[in-house]
Amino acid sequence: MEIWTDLGFTQSPYNTDSLPPTAIGERLLVGRESHIRRLINRLSSSSSHVTIEGEAGVGKTSLMTVASYRMKRNSDKSRLPIMLPVDEKFQIANKGGTSLLEAKVYRAIAAAFIQYHDDLKSWGYRTPKVKEIDK
Repeated sequence: MEIWTDLGFTQSPYNTDSLPPTAIGERLLVGRESHIRRLINRLSSSSSHVTIEGEAGVGKTSLMTVASYRMKRNSDKSRLPIMLPVDEKFQIANKGGTSLLEAKVYRAIAAAFIQYHDDLKSWGYRTPKVKEIDK
């Protein structure tokens, strides 16, 4: 990493981390507006699961995180299904298998309820008791 900081970078320009589900992530995802709109339309109007396919590093996860951020941001203006962005990646590992994956998903859901508790309440949704979830 030292070479990149010596050249004035804060991190490797070859880093393939996904964009965060934030306003910054939304601003950084450039040229994918039609993909985001189509993804939001499918997520909000279908009871089926949406899949995103593509080569490694093309922005699939960033597309999903920005779409879910935008859906969360606009949830107070409409009655679309609520998407609460979760800033965590999930993948089945050899060690722990599906049990570990399931536990990580439930922890991330609990964290999202805690993080977006006030938003959910202001939109008129019944919310779980955050103190109990936080335990």
